[in-house]
Amino acid sequence: MEYKSQITPIHNLPPIEYQNVADITERDAIPSNVRYLGMEVYVVADDTKYKLVGGLLNTNWVESIPDWSKTTETFTIDSTILTNGYIDLANTPTGITIVKNNGLGLPQTLEWTISGSRITFIISSTNILTVGDVIEVIYNY
Repeated sequence: MEYKSQITPIHNLPPIEYQNVADITERDAIPSNVRYLGMEVYVVADDTKYKLVGGLLNTNWVESIPDWSKTTETFTIDSTILTNGYIDLANTPTGITIVKNNGLGLPQTLEWTISGSRITFIISSTNILTVGDVIEVIYNY
């Protein structure tokens, strides 16, 4: 008896959901044709898991914080924050990720420095903040 059928996927899941690499160099060498948004990679050398956010380039790797141990603070950029160039968090963070939503539903990572609970943004031609931008700061404390 011959059976014929067509397989129709119900989810568009990537084939590799998680992998381990020895170091950052090996992580950055992952070919672009196997990368996908949200891909997570554990780097053994720094005992850290990274996630691709906002793109597939090496600059899009951000530290991935487990859901059970993170706090999220959301800020809408106003003229005061824009003038001062910083935001103050409720707690002193560790394991921090900062994402800007550009209004198109595509998150963008930002450049920043931190001192205690104060995050200062590094503004440049590729790191732009405007009034109305929404910033999510995800961190452990």
